[in-house]
Amino acid sequence: MTKTTPRRGWIALTLCTLSAGIIGGNCQGGGPIPPILGKVAIITNIDLQKDGLVSAGNGIIAFGNDSGGVSYIQVGSNTVTDIPGSFRPDAVFCTGRKIILVADGATNAISVYDTTNGSLTAVPNTDVFDIAPGSNLEHQWIDVDADLCAILHFDGTGVVLKLIDVIGAVPVVTTYTTNLISPHSVDIDGVAGFIVVMEDNQYATVFDLLEPANQTPQTYDILTDAGITISNFPNTLTGNEKVIFPSNGDSVKLLTLSDGTLDDLIGPSAGAGTTHFEIRAGLFTYFLNRSGQGDFDGSNGYRLLIGDVADPNTFETGTGVDLGAGILEGFGHSSSIAPDGLTVYLAGRFGQSSGGGVNEPTALQCYSLSDGWDVFTDSSGDPVYAADVVSSANVVAFKVAEGAGAVLGYYVP
Repeated sequence: MTKTTPRRGWIALTLCTLSAGIIGGNCQGGGPIPPILGKVAIITNIDLQKDGLVSAGNGIIAFGNDSGGVSYIQVGSNTVTDIPGSFRPDAVFCTGRKIILVADGATNAISVYDTTNGSLTAVPNTDVFDIAPGSNLEHQWIDVDADLCAILHFDGTGVVLKLIDVIGAVPVVTTYTTNLISPHSVDIDGVAGFIVVMEDNQYATVFDLLEPANQTPQTYDILTDAGITISNFPNTLTGNEKVIFPSNGDSVKLLTLSDGTLDDLIGPSAGAGTTHFEIRAGLFTYFLNRSGQGDFDGSNGYRLLIGDVADPNTFETGTGVDLGAGILEGFGHSSSIAPDGLTVYLAGRFGQSSGGGVNEPTALQCYSLSDGWDVFTDSSGDPVYAADVVSSANVVAFKVAEGAGAVLGYYVP
C-alpha cells in the first residue's frame, strides 16, 4: 500500500482568524478552528429503523424504514418508495438497481425487487436458515455480492448452500449437493467467484462458482493444519481470493484460497472484542483493541487498520490526532471499502446485536490512498456524526441520529 501524508480534516493555523462554522478546539493563537468545507454530506429528513440495515446500490439506497418494512430512494431525491409486502428491515441488500429482501414471516424466503420497473419476484424454495444480526452488522446465513446471493438453507433434513443469481428478469437458483457439517456462516466474493462456508468453527469450505453444483469443494482444516481456533465473531470474510479472520489469540489470519497459505499478519493485532472486519477490492480493514496502546476511546470507538492483500504486512492505521471537538482521526466502529479500493469510509455504529441495538455514532471520515484522512461536514460546516456506513461505486450511505431515532444520510463521491 502506498503511504501518504495524512490531510487533516481541519485547518488549525491559516483559518484561525475566521469565525464561521466553529466546532470547537483551539489553535496556537487561541482562536477557534473552523472546518474545511470539502466533503459535504447530505442529511435527509427520511426516518429509518435505527437497528435496521442501510444498503447502497447503483444510484439507489435501500433501508429498513421506521414502520418495520423496507423502502428506498433514488440518489439525489428525498422521495421515498415503500416496497410492498412484509420484509425484514434488518436484511436489506442492494445489487445494482435491484434489492434483495428477506420475508418477515414463518419462513425467511428471498424476494427480489427491481427498482427500474417496480417488479417484485418471490424466489421459490429459498428459505434462509436464519437471520442472525450480529454485533458487526453481519448476517451469518446470507451474503450478497455482484448480482449474486448466497444463503444457507434448511431443507428439512439439514442445511445446504444455495446460490441465487439475480442479474436476469427471473432469478436462477443453484443448490449445492455437499453435506455441510454444522455450518454457521457464509460469505461470497462474486468478483473472484468463490463462496466460503465456515463449518464447525474449524473448516473453511470453498466453492468455486465456475464449477458445477455437485463439485467437491476445497476444504481447509484450519484447526489441524495451523493449530489455531477461529473466533466465533467476526465471521470469516472473503475477497480477492483470500479469507480473513481473527484467531482466538491476538492475531489476524489471511488464508490464500489458491494454495492454502495461511499468513499471520504481523501488524497491530486484533485481540478479543475487536469488531467489523472488511475485505474488498484489494484492501482489508479491522479495528484494533490493543490494551494500553490508546486504540480505544469512549467517544470515538476503535482505531482503524487498513491493509493490502497483495502485501498484507503493509498497513495504515488511524492517526488518533485530535481534530477538535474531541474527534480522533481514524477512530470509529464501522467501515466500508469503496468498490474501486481507493477509499475507505469510517463511521460509528447503531447496528444490531443479539441483545438489541447500540448507540455509538462517531464522526464520519474517510481515508483516501491519494489524500490520506479527511472528515465530512454537513451543509452548515459541522462534523457529521454517523453510523453503519456502506458504499457502492457511486454513493456512500449511513445513518444519523435524530432524537431517539435515526435519519438517512449520504454522500456522492
